[in-house]
Amino acid sequence: MNNTPPFVSLLLAAILSFALGGSLSVAAPIKALTPGPIPGLVLSPTGDRGLSSTWTPVGPSACCGGPLAVARALPPAAGTVWLAGGETLAMSVDRGSSWRFTTVVDEFSNLGALTADGSLPRALWAANDRAVYRTEDGGTTWRPLSDDSYPEALGTGSPREIQAAQGWLFVLTDKRLLASSDGGRSWRVVHHAGDNSVLRAFAAQPQPGAAPVLYVSRLGSVGPEFFMSPDGGHSWRLLLALPLPPAGVDHLIASAAAVFATMGGDLAGVFRSTDRGATWRPVLGGRPSDRFEAAAIALDRRAPAFVYSLGVRFQGPFDLGLWRSRDGGASWKLVGNPGFAGALFVEPGAATLYAWNGGTLARSLDRGASWSPVFDISYGESSWVQLTFRRGDPARRLLTVGFAVHRTDDGGATWRWLPAPRLAAVDLDPQDPRRLLGVGGSFARLSTDGGTTWQTRTSRLWYAESLLRLGGKKLLAAGCGVARTTDNGLTWRETLPCFPTLNDVGRWTQKLQADPRHPGVVYALGFVAEIELPHGLLTDFPSFLWRSDDNGGTWKKVTRNLRVFAIDPSDGRVYGARGRTLLASDDLGQTWHTVATTPWPLDDLAIDPLDPERLFGLRGTNGTVSCSANGGLDWSQLPSGGPRGEIGRLYIEPADPRTLYAASRFGVSNLPLPASGCPEAPTTFEEVRP
Repeated sequence: MNNTPPFVSLLLAAILSFALGGSLSVAAPIKALTPGPIPGLVLSPTGDRGLSSTWTPVGPSACCGGPLAVARALPPAAGTVWLAGGETLAMSVDRGSSWRFTTVVDEFSNLGALTADGSLPRALWAANDRAVYRTEDGGTTWRPLSDDSYPEALGTGSPREIQAAQGWLFVLTDKRLLASSDGGRSWRVVHHAGDNSVLRAFAAQPQPGAAPVLYVSRLGSVGPEFFMSPDGGHSWRLLLALPLPPAGVDHLIASAAAVFATMGGDLAGVFRSTDRGATWRPVLGGRPSDRFEAAAIALDRRAPAFVYSLGVRFQGPFDLGLWRSRDGGASWKLVGNPGFAGALFVEPGAATLYAWNGGTLARSLDRGASWSPVFDISYGESSWVQLTFRRGDPARRLLTVGFAVHRTDDGGATWRWLPAPRLAAVDLDPQDPRRLLGVGGSFARLSTDGGTTWQTRTSRLWYAESLLRLGGKKLLAAGCGVARTTDNGLTWRETLPCFPTLNDVGRWTQKLQADPRHPGVVYALGFVAEIELPHGLLTDFPSFLWRSDDNGGTWKKVTRNLRVFAIDPSDGRVYGARGRTLLASDDLGQTWHTVATTPWPLDDLAIDPLDPERLFGLRGTNGTVSCSANGGLDWSQLPSGGPRGEIGRLYIEPADPRTLYAASRFGVSNLPLPASGCPEAPTTFEEVRP
């Protein structure tokens, strides 16, 4: 049991944040992380939104929900690369500089494996526990391909990998290798590991005019085994020429001319066979005096003379990095160092490589010599999310989720990941779009080049999670307490203390909002709690609503125990929710009266700036959004399909008042709003079980 007082835990967290607070340079090597699942992501398809009464995903997420297998695909066309896992899919057509995201929903979710169709740039095959699917529009729509033979062949396993070779499709699980020769409709088991073995690696080697040659590595009670099939899986023979270590073959890749296997142990290295596995020769390491522990291996499908392997070579000095062969594996050279990664991808016929380490996607544009990160979700543990619009410019916005920062300049059609150091909220300066101010942990950071490089401005904040620009150079940062800057983020002063009496109970501010009708008036809702970091929803803790009449310089309590509040932009009326009771104040929070009863306790509240009678409420624990067209007297549930997860937030940008945004760590979605009333709702709350 952890008996550390929360106050001490917070101090430790602040110290850790300070210790890890260095800015990330775009040219720096990626971090050494254990390979893990590629996170789920979400996006906005282009086209006419209309008033479809459905949510459209318009932003990346922190990570994916549930345990997911890594889904991988070779880039199918010049400049195109995919990241996928579980319920989400990301596509870049400019080699990772910007991303489009789509959500895979309903029966097509939890995709455990993915591969691209090299002949069609937007076509993919994917597999989950139920079926094999195909999309030809980049993941927007999917259709199942497989018949009942697929689940029967799959058995109780889950797909780890899907490959396409010579018109064949192969699906690999821990126990079985499945094959389809008719485009994914019918399937059969071509190799079974048995009850006491597991399949470790698989490769398909093309051969003209015939079924591909197959190779599988398996490990079980009889030790490591290595098999080859010359006829697409109809017959198999045991390969004995390769001296297998106790763990067997780790990785397999094949071109038409050669097959490569990597192994660990005393003979760790890369081995090559040019005669379908009959004989093998070590080509990188593979000797007791020259060992090479390979973490990943890949080759260029259109220029197979280029072979790459990432790992550590033990020959004299300790060499970690990417090794490249330009002659089909005969000779190798250390060319660069992307850091440790568990997956390596090569763009066919190009000089572009990608390395994935479970949190960071790094890119090389010069065949592995130099690397820079183009996507990072290493800090996906945070459940906090903030969507920031540039004032008066709804097309430009920032999304900070899971401590990662993403920027869009086209209304959410494409997003660019910013190499920002662990931030929870970022402000877009209305006077200079290249000037970004971010806060996270105890730090405030400043970028003057659009988010490429960052400078630390202070390390004296208390777990800052949100930013509010009041106008001019005045901003507030909220987290544990509230801090204020009057010089555009250069210096900061705490105005609402985090720990007023130096005990272990903090004031955790989860919402800041300025009163647009009363200059200088700002409200902050703070929850009094002993918590550990990072935290989730605090709406069930005691709270105080604070008001400042001087732009956050000083504060006073106005009421207690509200779960959430919102300000009517037309007249400054303050709404608040206490339990299931909706309250309102017409005197800046001094006195309150009951308005109505909400269908369940709300975790956020938004008011239409064009129609103050139209309210939107969020139940953050399950992502349900409700609407009232008559000031809270009657409520209806809005269509489902918005992002899931706690710390959900609702946004209506005054410059784009006909759009409602809902945000959580699982993404951001928007819903077009009609000119009056509520969007078409499937049911009323009386018909929905909370």
